[in-house]
Amino acid sequence: MPANQSENRLLHCFLFQFWRNAVDCLFCKIVAGTLPAQKIYEDEQVIAFNDIAPQAPAHFLVIPKKHIATLHDLSEDDDKLLAGHILFTAQRLAEEQGCQDGFRV
Repeated sequence: MPANQSENRLLHCFLFQFWRNAVDCLFCKIVAGTLPAQKIYEDEQVIAFNDIAPQAPAHFLVIPKKHIATLHDLSEDDDKLLAGHILFTAQRLAEEQGCQDGFRV
């Protein structure tokens, strides 16, 4: 198989896998509004919602609206500001939820 056909096939497989992961992603369904969540905050970059099986009095998740499958998939160039926004949003919401003495991420 010529290199360009092989590369095209590899790209096609990658794009299909990315699409499938995004379609099957629980968090993407929450972002899209097709799966209900008890939202406590939303802006143009993130959504925060209460956990469905809380392990603490204040237990919520802050997720990006952009599909990112794992932390390994973060790009320092593209996602550095988003990662910081997620952490600072979690910090602010934790304080609003009464976690002034600390919280876990």
